[in-house]
Amino acid sequence: MVQLRHAKSLFRFQGVADDRRCGLSCLAFGLRALSRDVRLRWLPVEKREDMEAIMIKPIMRNELLLGMPSEPATEQDVPIGQDLLDTLAAHADSCVGMAANMIGVRKRIIVFDNNGTPELMFNPEIMHASNRFKTEEGCLSLVGVRPCERFRKIHVTYQDASFVRHERSFSGFTAQIIQHEIDHCNGIVI
Repeated sequence: MVQLRHAKSLFRFQGVADDRRCGLSCLAFGLRALSRDVRLRWLPVEKREDMEAIMIKPIMRNELLLGMPSEPATEQDVPIGQDLLDTLAAHADSCVGMAANMIGVRKRIIVFDNNGTPELMFNPEIMHASNRFKTEEGCLSLVGVRPCERFRKIHVTYQDASFVRHERSFSGFTAQIIQHEIDHCNGIVI
């Protein structure tokens, strides 16, 4: 079985060029694509040497379960992170981030598209946020878009797949994605 994903497409949002995997992803977060130069190239997702197969998990849509806070992730949860990366790649045409509860696992694990590069975080926490704004977001687990408040800049602490602690700052759309996924970890459904 061959799984497919596409390379990046160039989209323009409100007059600013932005590199995203798919216009639907950005529309799901309440952004309007004004124009786009779509260059789709389909690439095979290769089998990883250290895994038996790519694990694409079904998406959880039960709001009661999505509304339950997640437990801290441990080193035994690293395979869940890989499952999230695989599932995000499979939904790259309509999704830019995921939390473990979206695949039915109540652990504090998120993945997101950071300007074309998938990133994985275990036990992420927002330490500082600034420049609040109002927007609308959609979610692969939910139907439609909903209003919410976000911050343009955030500072996050998290652990990587080796459970080494890191601190990083994010801004713009990437910061918005991370906030959405951390809300999932906290049981907050937009």
